[in-house]
Amino acid sequence: MKHLAAYCLLVLGGNATPSEDDVAKLMKEVGVASDAENLKTMIKQIGDKSVQEHIVDGRTKMAAVAVASSAPAASAPAAAVEEE
Repeated sequence: MKHLAAYCLLVLGGNATPSEDDVAKLMKEVGVASDAENLKTMIKQIGDKSVQEHIVDGRTKMAAVAVASSAPAASAPAAAVEEE
């Protein structure tokens, strides 16, 4: 997530397509450790789409997810207590 956050900050700062080096440099400048393999994977998964396109796709997917019922789960009836 920290790699993605850095990527998005770079996009907001005007860099439409930040590279692995751009993200790693930003993270180093702010004192956050970067994992080269995770960063490489993230850049690969982002591909040629813009951040905005990924956000639109994500919103569409989230809208398609069924909302869980808000009704409380039925609980087992309380056992009757016998007095002797």
